[in-house]
Amino acid sequence: MGIAPPAGTASRCVPAERPAAGSGSASQPPVPGAAAGTASAPLAVSHLRGRARRLLAAQGAQRCLIVVDYLQLWAKTSRELRDLSDVRAKVDTLGGELIALSKQLDAPVLALSSQSRAAGGYGRGGGETALDSFKESGDLEYSADVALFLTEARERKAVPPAVALDLTVRKHRNGPTGTVELVFLPERGLLREEMPAS
Repeated sequence: MGIAPPAGTASRCVPAERPAAGSGSASQPPVPGAAAGTASAPLAVSHLRGRARRLLAAQGAQRCLIVVDYLQLWAKTSRELRDLSDVRAKVDTLGGELIALSKQLDAPVLALSSQSRAAGGYGRGGGETALDSFKESGDLEYSADVALFLTEARERKAVPPAVALDLTVRKHRNGPTGTVELVFLPERGLLREEMPAS
């Protein structure tokens, strides 16, 4: 799945799909001039494709960013995948469908995923950023174009209530990997790159 932002487009369509309880509704766009929407379970990839195309047409945009929050929950609750008994197989199948969707729409898909508690190191503080720590992911980490991890920083501190975070690019099929130091400001709902000390 590609997650790089669309390049060279003045208008962006951002259908934000969240397969969770509640009714589907339009929300405040996260990017000026963009369209945003939410959807609730049950959701099929075909519905997501149609919704994205309608939002693209409504905004006159050529590309969009599709955000899935989150992959394992969608796989577990999908009616289309109910014949598969293994959650890992469901996640693999859904991941393949999202990759196909990305190619059909020429649009990046950002799929949020949970980590295995054992591999993610939750009990020891600070998560690990190993590709095999994605929960019930099957081969998804191998087929994804980019794999990112957002974890609490181990060595840096921020003045509370701010939180120091690391965004680790563990895999990037078409670019560099590495870590970006971030600060989360919960009172403003803002996540930004940490400024170097002057």
